[in-house]
Amino acid sequence: MRANVIILFLATSVAHLCNAGTSVVILPEEISKTSPLSLTCGDVITLGENDTLTWMYTNSSNVNQTLTGHNLYINVTDNHATGEYVCYLNGKEKIAYTAAKLTEPEILNTRTSITYNEGDTNRKITCKSEGSYPDPEFTWTRRGELEGEVAILVTSETNPNYVITNNGTRSVLKFYNVTYEESSNFICFVQNVAGNGTVEVLVRVKDKYAAVWPFLGIVTEVVILIAVIFLYEKRSKNAESKEEVCVNLGEDEKLTTESGTEVRNRNGGK
Repeated sequence: MRANVIILFLATSVAHLCNAGTSVVILPEEISKTSPLSLTCGDVITLGENDTLTWMYTNSSNVNQTLTGHNLYINVTDNHATGEYVCYLNGKEKIAYTAAKLTEPEILNTRTSITYNEGDTNRKITCKSEGSYPDPEFTWTRRGELEGEVAILVTSETNPNYVITNNGTRSVLKFYNVTYEESSNFICFVQNVAGNGTVEVLVRVKDKYAAVWPFLGIVTEVVILIAVIFLYEKRSKNAESKEEVCVNLGEDEKLTTESGTEVRNRNGGK
């Protein structure tokens, strides 16, 4: 469930919203027009005769509006009146407030597993979180596939094979060289002052010769088949040769018998 809470940032400029040390004031959960928020111009208590105090309000559409009054009272209801409020004393900026809707991070990753080959280079896993405010911080950990294993922090310092690049709305974990050691669950953790979220990606690493084994299997089967056919043909030829020898011997015996009978008949006739 995404959290939508109106908050007030106290900073010298919008660019400082996510810097360490920024004061964050969370407003009451229910803000109505009967309980406006009071903004003061820093340490300015009283104004001299020649002092000029003005407020510049910039809404979410970057439309500017000049406001007057020592203390500024705003009714922040839903998206109404959200934006930046800057107080100027005699033309110089004194303090800046930013009223914004705080949004819990939501991870947009849809892949929960990925397969690499051993020896692959410059492979990447991307963790994407958009629409949150302020931008979240990213942390990577990894945990083995065995039950009960503890997740360990992933950084370039702990393992030079990893490079992590963050740009505010996404974090990219790059593997210089994929080895079997990368077979793990890699967990991306995002967090801002509104909440947090996680996504887990299972990385599988295959043998770099995995694609060769099926080919070798096919070649082996073909070789065996050819050998069987060759042996079968050879045995068939041997069998045919033996049959021809037997037939020839039979014919020779028959001719010999017939010749002997003919000789006897001639002698008997005499």
